[in-house]
Amino acid sequence: MSDTPDSTLRILPQGWAVPVEPGQSLLEAAQAAGIRLARSCRNGTCRACLCRLASGTVRYRIDWPGLSAEEKAGGWVLPCVALAAADVVIDAPFAQASSTTPRGDTMFKALLLTQENKTTTATLTDLDDTALPPGDVTVRVDCSSLNYKDALAVTGRGAIVRTWPMVPGIDLSGSVETSTHPDWQPGDRVVVNGWGMGETNWGGLAQKASLKAEWLLRLPAAFSPREAMAIATAGYTAALCVMALQKHGTKPGDGEVLVTGAAGGVGSVAVALLAGLGYTVSASTGRPQEADYLKLMGATNIVDRGTLSAAGRPLQTERWAGVVDSVGSHTLANALAQTRWNGAVAACGLAQGHDLPATVMPFILRGITLYGINCVYQPNAIREQAWALLAAHLNPEQLAQMTHEVALSDIVQASNDLLAGRIRGRTVIDVNR
Repeated sequence: MSDTPDSTLRILPQGWAVPVEPGQSLLEAAQAAGIRLARSCRNGTCRACLCRLASGTVRYRIDWPGLSAEEKAGGWVLPCVALAAADVVIDAPFAQASSTTPRGDTMFKALLLTQENKTTTATLTDLDDTALPPGDVTVRVDCSSLNYKDALAVTGRGAIVRTWPMVPGIDLSGSVETSTHPDWQPGDRVVVNGWGMGETNWGGLAQKASLKAEWLLRLPAAFSPREAMAIATAGYTAALCVMALQKHGTKPGDGEVLVTGAAGGVGSVAVALLAGLGYTVSASTGRPQEADYLKLMGATNIVDRGTLSAAGRPLQTERWAGVVDSVGSHTLANALAQTRWNGAVAACGLAQGHDLPATVMPFILRGITLYGINCVYQPNAIREQAWALLAAHLNPEQLAQMTHEVALSDIVQASNDLLAGRIRGRTVIDVNR
């Protein structure tokens, strides 16, 4: 804050201009004018208020605000501890006028990811409602889930997050708290998967989320919020894979369907769903101790991952009528080489790698089809079909057997365990503990 009473803070893109009194931080000046900036700690450590300085100069109340040298050079500032040296303009798209927002000043817990010097830090923190990004609907979250992509984001091992700071979590279930959209009313029970949550938009590993209305689906009557998160993106992706095989014309009785990465989240649901539909399922895993579990899910045969994970011939003995692959790399290449005439392969993951060391021979000599499955931006009509398929053919007892629960406070350890292959099936996150 400047020592003169005539400094002005202008907030973009809204164009608001507010006076800055001596001794006020930029955040305090905005609040005094009835404008809410994202905030939590007020001492420069949580970085929830991070935004760009469009013009002007600031100094700081503390010697070492939570900014890297690169961020300072890039024009990033922390309004909670920034003092204006003259007139200042900041770009704060999440700023809200308190007179027009329905949100109160309640606090909620969230896992907040920040990054400095390319190192990701995950902190369980209390945030104010004003920290929420703009949205049509505010959801009180009951449960979230832990997926491979979430684990990469939380640990910083993958380039998942595009905007900082970020609340991760590509799934959530809960109830509408407030809504400005006519399709949604307080109390409506919803489920949300994908749409860039946890990547470009704040996600479900928090007790509240602010979302676009078109991202929401009504929670299917067959599932509780916890069961919906036991399924979540992994199960919904498995359903999309099965739908691709069905669309191709692969029917029960046509032959074996291979599921790779079968003890993981996508694989577990795929095995159970295919078995529930009457298919003969062969489950590939590198964890032989999970053979009994996979048979409990409905697998007829267990395939050693090692028979698929190394380089193989471009064409091999025909075996599979269809394949659901969440692994990629040599595993997918070998699955393609072993797929029968006019068979179908649905690819949805890259646990082994993003490469595909294959040839065109399975495609041009056996006429097989490779379906790429993207679950993030599917239209709601397709999502509803996937959830309906799960509601009709996924055994609730099997779903319960493949699921365990973790507290939000334990999410970092659970993420490391998932990436290390120490977790099987599905993980539900209780965001209220």
